[in-house]
Amino acid sequence: MRKQETEYGALPAFYFDVAEYLFQQGRKAQALKVVVNVVELQSANTMTLAILADRLMRYGDPKRAIWVRERILALEPDRPQPRRDLALDLIRAAEAPGTAPEDQRRDLSRALALLTEVVMTPWASDDDGIEVISLMEANRIIPRLGALGGSETGLDKRLIALLPVDLRVV
Repeated sequence: MRKQETEYGALPAFYFDVAEYLFQQGRKAQALKVVVNVVELQSANTMTLAILADRLMRYGDPKRAIWVRERILALEPDRPQPRRDLALDLIRAAEAPGTAPEDQRRDLSRALALLTEVVMTPWASDDDGIEVISLMEANRIIPRLGALGGSETGLDKRLIALLPVDLRVV
């Protein structure tokens, strides 16, 4: 492995591949240790960080994944995708088995605020359609948040409705 690290260690894909191999072998703790090394690479950028956040969620470390998503949002405040990605990770964290109700309420409230921001902000034409997707995601969590005692959505009441769909094609 040292030989491959010497040859390919400057590439984020090396660390992602090694971490995935370890994860597939049931060595989750080692996978987590390996995958976080990508942040030290000179070639690391927000795309690398986004992949890291995805892997951290997959490997069972939502707190660090959310932290990474927060950093991406700070680096790219003028784009809607970092808000939506952070919101989706917050929703996944809230829906994880064993999550305390107060943590669920906190995470779902923050997710809803982020999704509402995506819906209500006029974005560049490159991001056309993200507001509709985000609105559907917001409407999916509003009832769950209400059941946990959350009530403020920030969305116009006319935008709140569950859509009778099972599949979304984009």
